[in-house]
Amino acid sequence: MCRYFVLCLIEITYLSVFSENHNLHKTVEKLESELMELKEKYEGMKISKQEAIRELLHSKDTHNDVVTHIKADLMNESTFQEDIDRCLADVRAQVFSNLKKISVKDVNSRNCVLSLFQKVFVKILKKFFLHALGGTLASRKRLRVG
Repeated sequence: MCRYFVLCLIEITYLSVFSENHNLHKTVEKLESELMELKEKYEGMKISKQEAIRELLHSKDTHNDVVTHIKADLMNESTFQEDIDRCLADVRAQVFSNLKKISVKDVNSRNCVLSLFQKVFVKILKKFFLHALGGTLASRKRLRVG
């Protein structure tokens, strides 16, 4: 009986070890499948991050291009405004010098003053159009500025 009892104990121990081993195998398999899922999720997130970074860099480049164009436009506009201010200063100087040349009795003549201002405004318009057209040689030949 003692022998039978020892065999039963050994068998019970063997079965419990086998059961524990089986449970451990199931736990390991479950953990391995969770690990694979997490790895796949990580790879997907890594790819999404790379795409987001690419899009961000593209947006940054586009933004920098727009800012550069805006700065250039502002510089051109500023230069254009300075040119117009210079033209207006020249025209004012011409008007005042021409007004000084007109005698007192001619000032009373409305036609004389109107023709003077007409000539000055024609010059202003010609200078403005020359500048707006870029001052090309062809435009200078068509509109002669005095």
